[in-house]
Amino acid sequence: MADEKKQYPRSKLQVTEAAGDPKTFGDRGGQVLNFRAKFTGPENNPWVGQTLGLGCFRKDLFATIQSSEPGSMLDCDVETKPYQTQDGERLNYTVTQIYVDGQPVAGKGQRQGGYSNADSPEKLKSIERQVSAKLALEFAAGKGLIEALANAETIYQWISGRGTAPEAAPKPTESTKKDIKGEAAPSLKDLGELFSRAAKFGLSPQDVRAAVEVDTDDDIIDYDEAWKATATKFKGTIKAQQEAK
Repeated sequence: MADEKKQYPRSKLQVTEAAGDPKTFGDRGGQVLNFRAKFTGPENNPWVGQTLGLGCFRKDLFATIQSSEPGSMLDCDVETKPYQTQDGERLNYTVTQIYVDGQPVAGKGQRQGGYSNADSPEKLKSIERQVSAKLALEFAAGKGLIEALANAETIYQWISGRGTAPEAAPKPTESTKKDIKGEAAPSLKDLGELFSRAAKFGLSPQDVRAAVEVDTDDDIIDYDEAWKATATKFKGTIKAQQEAK
């Protein structure tokens, strides 16, 4: 059975059955949103004229899909992946991106910031907290990662208009760029290095994927940013590991 994914960019879908609430799966709270739609284009798309069930694992696309009533048109990137059943080989159809007025709704990989007034309050809070964690590292860069993460809440209150900006720390030199264990923290070059660093603090690849909010390793684009997100989400676990050493 072929196990490679195939991409069908800018597929035109006409919603035939609206999405309900997302379904939770796995032990880490993953979610999938299911709906049905008819492929109407482009002409070279092999599914044109067929009505199929599709899923979406990207939470930043859920609101757009849920607001699409039957008859609505969606301009999407669709990915297929084969899987084996008792009746033979089948395909999963997954929406990986949606375009509105020609612009992508979801950012590439983990969204690092930037939002529009059309975003929901819950989405804005999520984005603000991601930005807060990143800014915390920059503001407290010379003080160590644990201290930096402690500033995240203060910065969140600031960028959401409910507090004042913290005092910026001096820009770090190469000698002050340290990881939690005090070791030099070079740039991560691949997934192996990312997962190895996580393993040093008792974290698994599944923990990393949960922190970055992706479902497959292929969706992890920036390994350094992925580590920052992991360190933010599991800062309690990491701190406990550090104190135990």
